Amino acid sequence: MVWGGNDNAVERWVKQLRENDPKLTTLHIMSMRRLSSQDLVSIFSALSTNTTLKHLYCSGHVLDTPAVEALAEALTLNDSLESLNVGAPDFGQQHALFQAFAEGLAANEGLIELDLENKQIGDEAMDLLGEALQKNPSLRRINLARNQIGDASLMRWAAQDTTRLQSLNVASNNVGAPGAQALIPALQHLHVLDLSDNALDTGAVALAAALHHSTLRTLKLVNTTEHGDALMDALRLEGNQYLACLWLDQNHIQHVPESLTLGVLTELRIRENQLDDAAALRLATALQNHPHALSLDLGQNAIQYRGMDALLGANISYLGLFSNQIHGLQDATDDTLDLSASVVERLDLGCNSITADDLAVVVGLLLQEGAAPRLRLLEMGGNHKPDELEAWEAQMEALQAARPDLEVVWKLAAQQEDQPPM
Repeated sequence: MVWGGNDNAVERWVKQLRENDPKLTTLHIMSMRRLSSQDLVSIFSALSTNTTLKHLYCSGHVLDTPAVEALAEALTLNDSLESLNVGAPDFGQQHALFQAFAEGLAANEGLIELDLENKQIGDEAMDLLGEALQKNPSLRRINLARNQIGDASLMRWAAQDTTRLQSLNVASNNVGAPGAQALIPALQHLHVLDLSDNALDTGAVALAAALHHSTLRTLKLVNTTEHGDALMDALRLEGNQYLACLWLDQNHIQHVPESLTLGVLTELRIRENQLDDAAALRLATALQNHPHALSLDLGQNAIQYRGMDALLGANISYLGLFSNQIHGLQDATDDTLDLSASVVERLDLGCNSITADDLAVVVGLLLQEGAAPRLRLLEMGGNHKPDELEAWEAQMEALQAARPDLEVVWKLAAQQEDQPPM
């Protein structure tokens, strides 16, 4: 892997490309490096006959006519490069240049992954891409996030034969309900779809309703609709043997239907919604016979102790309850609570306004014989107040002494205290 750096680097890269240096399989040219048009022409020309480079990343560099022509020729001749990321942020607005690039892409027979994130690709450039993809036999994954793609061009693209494509990222574009609905047939062959940060409105609901017979492995619908409850009502995963990862953050979800089924999910995120204890109880119920221990992230909702209690008894390996309302535990807990059957391995209770008294309850529960036997990481950062530091330290020392196999993270740097987990 090469990231750029020293003087004469371009000459060295060109030499390695021409000689098919087996050590040069990835070339990542940082955007901060200054490359001339001739530098790019030399690199792309050498790429034409290269058979060893698999990944080329030179995003952020301006491509003029000579550079694009050299790149298009390289794409036509080279069938060993597997992934490509090129172009400055306005690449999609340079019609003639983008058209020349698309023509090279159409003739290419080796690329598997194309990354054109943040290139100001609008409907016109999207149409050019669509035409190229009809001819390109090898592309399987394409990233078009943070562009200006609208419903019209996405609907035209979806109407074409897209069955070879496995992964599509059009997050942060201008896609609405019509564009989302046009993608429903693609759920029969796509493995990964990201439509986050688009105003899909009822389109998100339609996509959720179509998941029953989908081949998707990953679906991300973060911040796509204000009809979150309708989305949850439409979500039906019974019989789905593929979908493993589902992100539904920031969709105004308040309730979970009693009929919810979660298929074979291994990761579910419903962060930054309005879920309460009743919703948590229904999620726990839906997980009673779940085939896998689920990674469940419910950060930044309104779940309290009772919801946490129910979820700790469900088939969950990671339970994220960052910035909920898990406090006031000394008045809410049941002394008979049994955590011996819990399969949780990682628990995040960060930023829940947990007091020293609350902590004493948590520690007491975890010190019960056989409690949460698989728990290996407890995250509680952003809770303690300065005047309770000594009480927290004493409780944590007692917990760590009794459970040395349990890692507890609770004191973070000041600038990190209120940051949600990534």
